Amino acid sequence: MFKNWEAICQIPDTHVMWALALLDMGSDLGRKFVERFPEYFTEEKQGGPIPLSVLRQEANKGATAQGYADKYYDDLASDGACAKFDIPIQAFRGPQDYPESRREPLPAELAHLADVAGIGHIAEWGGKKVVVVENGMPEFIFVAPAELIALDR
Repeated sequence: MFKNWEAICQIPDTHVMWALALLDMGSDLGRKFVERFPEYFTEEKQGGPIPLSVLRQEANKGATAQGYADKYYDDLASDGACAKFDIPIQAFRGPQDYPESRREPLPAELAHLADVAGIGHIAEWGGKKVVVVENGMPEFIFVAPAELIALDR
């Protein structure tokens, strides 16, 4: 079974949404939830949208595990939140990135993102909408497909 992200994102109570989004479906309690609330689970894997608040929770766990506590709360790429939910990311280097960086240069159509603070800003790149999931400018910036993240949740 997989999580039905569209249904989970529709839950009006944020705490209940988080509980289902972060539920370990392999645990005894998780299996009981799957049985009792089948509308929030599906046989087919869904790519999202994953609630932004859930990604932030996962990033916070990742940062804490690395010994950074809450310092890097919005590092959704570096702290593993995007990877945990199979959200593909694209990394770009900024003007002050390390010379040995393998990141692609920031495309001109995304250059304005270098000036945004934090995450959640949407831009168009290659005919698709992307969202900033980590901004470490002037060194780097990470974006992900916008349709995979529920920014309002």
